[in-house]
Amino acid sequence: MTLIDDIVVDRKSCRIVDLGGTPDYWRDFPAFQERPEITVLVINLVQYTSDDTRIQCIVGDATSLPDLADNTFDLVHSNSVIEHVGTLEDMKRMAQEVRRLAPVYYVQAPNYWFPYEFHTCMIGFHWLPKVFRLFLVRRFSCGHYPRARNAAEAQAYVADANSVTDRQIRTLFPDAEIKPENFFGLTKSWMAIRRSSRSASM
Repeated sequence: MTLIDDIVVDRKSCRIVDLGGTPDYWRDFPAFQERPEITVLVINLVQYTSDDTRIQCIVGDATSLPDLADNTFDLVHSNSVIEHVGTLEDMKRMAQEVRRLAPVYYVQAPNYWFPYEFHTCMIGFHWLPKVFRLFLVRRFSCGHYPRARNAAEAQAYVADANSVTDRQIRTLFPDAEIKPENFFGLTKSWMAIRRSSRSASM
């Protein structure tokens, strides 16, 4: 069974907080469709709206959510977000929020050692010295990033195109099971999963 399904079996409902997600993700998610017992709070730096009453959207910073009490939710979900929040210290702050907001969580992040860099859509971009990465984004459109208009924008693009190693994800989530997500025999991303006593993997 999935994490969500096990929570529903145990509690008859499931309150999810999605850190950095979008309402469209949940509308298209099979485990959510036609499930009135599941509700989602989407927290993002961008304000989204939802016409589904089960999905609420607010603006917030995943590294600091002081208005939300510990264990407010049944499940924290975050997909390819933690690599965008900034430095490793920023990632640690987000991980602390994840770990306190619910007894169960699922966090996915790209693997640093996977050769394809998903944000720039380039092979090995993240392995280049920073000066070369800055050079590339200043002179070319790189994947999801348009050509940087100035040095500050270039720095922001490079800082945003992060990924994490096995050691880093284990340090960020020491109480989770770390599972690899493989693609043609290579680890594409990491999944940090903390289950309740009755939960299985998502």
